[in-house]
Amino acid sequence: MKTSQCLEKALAPGREEYERGRKLMAGDVNAAIEGALLAGADEIVVNDAHGTMRNLCIEDIHPAARLISGYPKPQMMMCGLDGSFDAAVFVGYHSRSGTGGVLAHTISGGVFFNVSYNGKPAGEFAINAALAGAYGVPVILVSGDDCLQEEVKEWNPAIGYVTTKNAINRSCANCLHPETVTRSIKETTERMVKCCREIPPVKLEEVDVEITYKFPGFALAAASIPGVEMMDPITSRFHAAGPVEAVDLLMAVSNASNVYSNGLY
Repeated sequence: MKTSQCLEKALAPGREEYERGRKLMAGDVNAAIEGALLAGADEIVVNDAHGTMRNLCIEDIHPAARLISGYPKPQMMMCGLDGSFDAAVFVGYHSRSGTGGVLAHTISGGVFFNVSYNGKPAGEFAINAALAGAYGVPVILVSGDDCLQEEVKEWNPAIGYVTTKNAINRSCANCLHPETVTRSIKETTERMVKCCREIPPVKLEEVDVEITYKFPGFALAAASIPGVEMMDPITSRFHAAGPVEAVDLLMAVSNASNVYSNGLY
């Protein structure tokens, strides 16, 4: 088994490292909540957005916030977002598939090799930032490794960034201490919330999406979805009226591909 696969198994629900990780994640989330409260935020919604999307325990989250937990759900990683929000904060993100970042992948690590929006490689940060932008909501802060920081700059250099670790490779990192990270997240969130109206959203109108898969056959499975065109055995493309529709179709493609890979298609 590859080293990165061993790491992912160790971080799976029920494993000792997973329990450690979910508490550390709650600490980062709470730091962002505290920073937002200091800046005057009066409503905070946390959306658990990784894997089964049941990683955060409500009892570990600051009582000033509400938690959206569970899978599947509308808009997936951005569930609960609409135009009434002033800003979005992405805590604990990773870089897109094909980069050298820690646990780098896009949506489904076993399915997608690359996703592009209008010809530009797009990871989960870009996909979700564009969806927020469709509602006029700016992403004002992101936390993650140094590889992701470069990705964020490519899409919107005005976004605040907290580096939690420097990637050595996909399964190894030079990590900052949790107390250092949470202090930085809290301080940066407070600062960015105070100036959130100065941060432009990531705005995309229509979106041409191209997907390259890791294995042949996935494009065939995805072609059963109306509007998704099979280019070759490892490539699909579709046109979306905007980022919201693009995410809906991406999740449909991901689900169809995962069913196919399980021999149920």
